[in-house]
Amino acid sequence: YVTFRSPLPNVVPTVSITSPLDSASFTAPATVSISASAADSDGSVASVKFFNGTTLLVTDATAPYSFSWTSVAQGSYSITAVATDNSGASTTSNGVTIIVGPGLPNVAPTVSITTPANNSSFVAPASVTITATASDADGTVSNVQFFNGTTLLGSDATSPYSFAWTGVVAGIYSLTAVATDNSGASTTSTPVSVTVTVPVNVAPTVSITAPANNASFTEPASVTITATAADADGTVSNVQFFNGTTLLGSDATSPYSFAWTGVVAGTYSITAKATDNSGAVTTSTAVSITVAAAPVGDITGPNCGKNNTSGSFALSAVNKVNATSYNWWYTGSAQSVTPVTGDASKATVNFGTNFSAGNVCVGVNYSAAPYFKSYCKALTICTARYDVSFTAADLVEPAQLNIAPNPATETFTITVPASVQHYAIYNDQGAVIFRGGTIAEGESIVLGEQFAAGLYTLSVYYTDNSVETKRIQKIK
Repeated sequence: YVTFRSPLPNVVPTVSITSPLDSASFTAPATVSISASAADSDGSVASVKFFNGTTLLVTDATAPYSFSWTSVAQGSYSITAVATDNSGASTTSNGVTIIVGPGLPNVAPTVSITTPANNSSFVAPASVTITATASDADGTVSNVQFFNGTTLLGSDATSPYSFAWTGVVAGIYSLTAVATDNSGASTTSTPVSVTVTVPVNVAPTVSITAPANNASFTEPASVTITATAADADGTVSNVQFFNGTTLLGSDATSPYSFAWTGVVAGTYSITAKATDNSGAVTTSTAVSITVAAAPVGDITGPNCGKNNTSGSFALSAVNKVNATSYNWWYTGSAQSVTPVTGDASKATVNFGTNFSAGNVCVGVNYSAAPYFKSYCKALTICTARYDVSFTAADLVEPAQLNIAPNPATETFTITVPASVQHYAIYNDQGAVIFRGGTIAEGESIVLGEQFAAGLYTLSVYYTDNSVETKRIQKIK
């Protein structure tokens, strides 16, 4: 036989609060950890609810049953736990009373700037790294802000606290650091003063390395001028080369140099001027060079021991350097002789008849500087023949055309020693680019504004039918 029995009645669960203890006290704003133990002898615990009085705080369905109650304000609270089993039966624990009292007043954080030091100085554009130490006795430091006066520069939430302030222009600045703690309290550091000054530019250095001081050359000279230049706090923008006050040329790239060509006889003072990226200029010690005139050589001719009664004879020259042609002429009290041009070794001139003693002159034309030289010697009559024998050592160089400056950057001032019929300027291809009229003896004229940079030939035709030719150079 089978016996049927009625089901046993459901046994309610058990529950008790294990934490906090009854009458426990906390400081506002408090964090209270509540935990409970619950069991069901004939089933399982479905959930545990935690209450403050009648107010549900949280429901926890999984053991261990707990809840973290945060930011609890000052007051007295009654905490209970309600356990419900799988059959819906519930049990409420005994109440646990806790007291949340007033907390201690918040202590503000401390903060101080460690770098830069007070009254530090920097050069613009400056990079200033600001660092600070900060701490909070009853909590934590949330962040540190860095200020220039009232202007926020930046902040840092992690120790070590710092900020890199870059591109700072010249001026005086007051720096502070403000630390804020986890309760919102803040403290400002003692100000630190820093000065950022305008940089003082250091002028460049420059010296001529070639040619050596007192070096000598022979015209037409080619002088390569080289210089070294440096700038301790920047860069060298360019180096200019001067003859006296006349700019010869410039170079913006190291090694710095300038090739000065066609330099005529004379003594020159060469300097180099270096300019840096801030505009400061330094002039080198001057270097003196001498350019000697090209040798002229000997000039010989017939003398009284030869038969020259016809008044026509040949004059010859030897040992000429770069000579291309000769201009011979005669100046005397009775007449002048039209210039006769010869080749590089000789020329034949007919002085005619019936003239008194005067000067026989020769003008030597060269393919390079000095380009033209002239000499004269007195002609004497000797038994119906003419003594014109002379050497270069015997000759007296007459007053010559003066050109200054040469080379020139803008204009040439030309002073003539005698009256001029006309004059002309030729380019390197031999084409006439300018013609001029008469010039009185000792008068000066100014030329060159209308010419581009380059080498030119100036030919001056005097009223005594002599011709003087010189090379002139214009540079930028």
